[in-house]
Amino acid sequence: MNVLRFLALLVVAACFISCSPKNTNSPNLIVGTWHLQHEHAMLYEDSVKIMDTVYNASAVTYGTAEFNANGTFTSSSVLTPAGNSLSDVPSTGNTEGTYSYSANAFTTVPGLAAWFSYAVGSSSGPIDESSSEQVTMLTSSNLDIHAAGTFGITNSTGLHIYSETIDYYYIR
Repeated sequence: MNVLRFLALLVVAACFISCSPKNTNSPNLIVGTWHLQHEHAMLYEDSVKIMDTVYNASAVTYGTAEFNANGTFTSSSVLTPAGNSLSDVPSTGNTEGTYSYSANAFTTVPGLAAWFSYAVGSSSGPIDESSSEQVTMLTSSNLDIHAAGTFGITNSTGLHIYSETIDYYYIR
């Protein structure tokens, strides 16, 4: 009778092990080429929202990020202005650098190339810059990244503190 109980327990344990959810947030899943589909960017000046923009991929607006197994990455983006006329010149961005990713932390140095851009008049470079990134979803086909940063700019009206958030939505 004890042998039957042991075998029953063994079968139940095997079922739990084989049926348990797989970790789809493995850092190895990030390796490969990702295509930017959607980007949501917000910019605040002195705690007042001054921009809230959503961009979607199209035939003339696109971006990629490629993460390599050795901890390096490249990213590029092309944003064609909304008018899409012949006089509208696309803006492009390219970055390459290093990244690290574990279950609790994600960083890219420098940041990912993105569609979001803005100009703030300045008589000096940014001061007190800080930024953070977080992978909010990673599956075999989806990668979502949340990036946030703050910096100060001094212009003709004094020092202004800016904060930005950008949410990137990629697919393979």
